[in-house]
Amino acid sequence: MENWLWITLMIVIYAFAMMGIGFIAEKGDKKSKNLNDYYLGGRSMGPILAIGAFMTTMLSSFALLGMPGYFYRYGVGSWFLIISNSMVMFLLYYPFVFRTSYLGHKHGFITLGDFMEARYDKRMRTASSISMIIVSVPYVAIQIQGFGNIFEGITHGKVPFELGALFLSIILTIYIFQGGYRAVALTDAVQGLLMVFALLIGGVYIANYYWGGIPGLFKELAVNNADRLTLPGGSGYWNMSQWANWMVFTSGIAVTPQIFQKFYTTRDETALRASLYAHPILTLIIYTGAMLIGLAGILLFPNLSALESDNITLLIVADHLPLAIGMIITVGIVAAAMSTADSQYLTISSLFVRDVYEKTICEKKGVKPEMDFLVKLGRWFCVVLLIVGFIIAYLRLDTLVGMLTNTVYPLGAQIFIPMVGGLYWKRANSDGALTGMLGGLIVVILTLFVPPFKSPLGIHAIWWGMLVNIILFVTVSLSTEKPSDEVIETMIDDVNNYVYNKNKNFKQILQEK
Repeated sequence: MENWLWITLMIVIYAFAMMGIGFIAEKGDKKSKNLNDYYLGGRSMGPILAIGAFMTTMLSSFALLGMPGYFYRYGVGSWFLIISNSMVMFLLYYPFVFRTSYLGHKHGFITLGDFMEARYDKRMRTASSISMIIVSVPYVAIQIQGFGNIFEGITHGKVPFELGALFLSIILTIYIFQGGYRAVALTDAVQGLLMVFALLIGGVYIANYYWGGIPGLFKELAVNNADRLTLPGGSGYWNMSQWANWMVFTSGIAVTPQIFQKFYTTRDETALRASLYAHPILTLIIYTGAMLIGLAGILLFPNLSALESDNITLLIVADHLPLAIGMIITVGIVAAAMSTADSQYLTISSLFVRDVYEKTICEKKGVKPEMDFLVKLGRWFCVVLLIVGFIIAYLRLDTLVGMLTNTVYPLGAQIFIPMVGGLYWKRANSDGALTGMLGGLIVVILTLFVPPFKSPLGIHAIWWGMLVNIILFVTVSLSTEKPSDEVIETMIDDVNNYVYNKNKNFKQILQEK
């Protein structure tokens, strides 16, 4: 049997194994009885599951397919950017993660929309949640596109893109449908381990097999492709403005709903802290492997197009690696894509069910839906997402990295301003938050997609959106009525007391409830 058949068989076995874990996760007393169970796993995640869920949600097929392609196109500058970006993300997260987690545990928040309504008003819940749903759907499509690329690349087209994407999407939807967040957390722990192992083993093995080690790979590149070992690189891509853009993209990552919701799921501060500390370390390991694969691809497959370079990992696996190593890397790629997509499916479902349906549509009609119905609605909405995401992925409009940077991060960053402002600034109010967020979103759309307004002065859309957002947020908040004393006491003063005095932990907060 040919290698591609063995690898395809391994992917199928692995996919069904993940589906089995999903069924196990929902057995017995762990069966989801409410939205807290289905979407947050009952806020019971310990350090291991928290690390796995946070890491794998952050590092998708983008890490194993998109980033090797980025290293292929732009060289080692991509590594320095990702590592520094990871450290910036850690420094950005640390100040507000414990605040949001505390509020989530104390007030029973399930989505970012819950926070937005409690801190501002219902308009902010609805606007932010609908915005996040729209922004997140392309991110789901990225993972489904990754599914199709895996099968198409590893089999040289013998398994078509559409069939591969559909198969893994259906498997994913089944275990999310059945097991909810408990299934996501358990599968993510397994898949996170596979991701780290696959990239580290794969990158080091390729360098040793062809060039006698990592130094040999760099020496060969220095002779034939020296521009890929310099900054800003032969194409000049990694200039200072591009570095600055990526640093700001970090704010967009921080409030992608599938990441933000992780802060509500941990059982205590220890688990939350472990996930934050582990992320930069695991990122260093994973992206070093991605760099080695991408740089090796420059020598093994010169002159690929941008779209073709997204498949560089799969081309190397199919043509240049022993079967066993190829299986490890390919299953690692599948793990990366599935472990991010499952969180995205579940989180977008929660935004629709909790924020749009339960808290907006039903409350407007004066109807209180049964909890069992809401859980069922959440499950079936995941099926709808499968269909929509598959259609977008089928169109294959952009590279994986391009889709992320062109839409998801710039638009997501506009929600970051009212979120952080609401945690720290007592004068921030709903009028300022709503005006700033919507103004920023409009400016980003104009400077991204409307030709006369595209990137004025050569500055990326994310900067213009953030600038307009901040100006409107501050000026409108200062010129309109301040929040009530109750809101300030509940959402800021009480949190400050927790952060600075540490007189209670998460377990005590939950026991009081």
